[in-house]
Amino acid sequence: MYYLCFDVGGTITKCAVVTPNYEIVAKSSFPTEISRGGNDLLARMIKKIKETEKYYPLSGVAVSSPGIVDCETGTVVFANERGKEFRGVNYRKAIREEAGLNCWADNDANCFAWAETLHNDCDFLVVTVGTGIGGAIVFDGEVYRGANNSAGAFGQMRITDAAKWEEVASTKSLVDEARKYYPGITDGEDIFARYDRKEEKAIMVVERFYRYLATGLVNLAYIFNPRKILIGGGVTNRAAFQGELLAAVRKIAHPDYFGKTAIEISRYRNDGGAVGALVHYLKREKKIKKSL
Repeated sequence: MYYLCFDVGGTITKCAVVTPNYEIVAKSSFPTEISRGGNDLLARMIKKIKETEKYYPLSGVAVSSPGIVDCETGTVVFANERGKEFRGVNYRKAIREEAGLNCWADNDANCFAWAETLHNDCDFLVVTVGTGIGGAIVFDGEVYRGANNSAGAFGQMRITDAAKWEEVASTKSLVDEARKYYPGITDGEDIFARYDRKEEKAIMVVERFYRYLATGLVNLAYIFNPRKILIGGGVTNRAAFQGELLAAVRKIAHPDYFGKTAIEISRYRNDGGAVGALVHYLKREKKIKKSL
């Protein structure tokens, strides 16, 4: 028994063939190119499903997607301006009708959190740092969705009068700030390399990034007082990242309010979306069987 899990991103869509025991047996990817429209993306996903079925008997399809996702219908009901073409994409309907397979979809940060429930039995938060900042809230092993499925939109928090958290503490914001001093900067690795070489302007930019990232995390710890805050995203691949972030947190956190909250790197890293999409899928199926 196998499931095809899509981790749809703003730039790349990752695909993984996963067993019910969450073992990944095959991986691939293709450019998302959402600017071509939602129907085009769905057509390419369905093509991938049919190609995969030649090698693996699929029992269903699980999707991790950007935006606010109505999990009952599998529809993206809202996405921000950077990915507005995702709005209205109905994964569940298209895949059931065109590929003949059952499908469940959820928000990408929620899927990241679902994956972490496999190894964490406490209440925790997830913060994903990338082009923007995503988040998820887990209570009693379940992702809390809120009144309109948008709970955990931590990146929308106001950190300054003029800026949301993701506008000052995402990887994109780090690169954008660095370009004021280094116009040729292409990615976060480049600015961190300059930081490690102790270039004065790079130190200023990176310390600003950590200060704003720490500010948001401390606020979340004060509000929720969770056992853990798990951080995901490509920036966590930096070996020194956790130590540097914790140093920034200690500078501003009140120990009595911050308490015993641990800030840790997520377990699944790049595979979290795919694995979590399947966790969500199997939970949905189990819930339906119980109701029959």
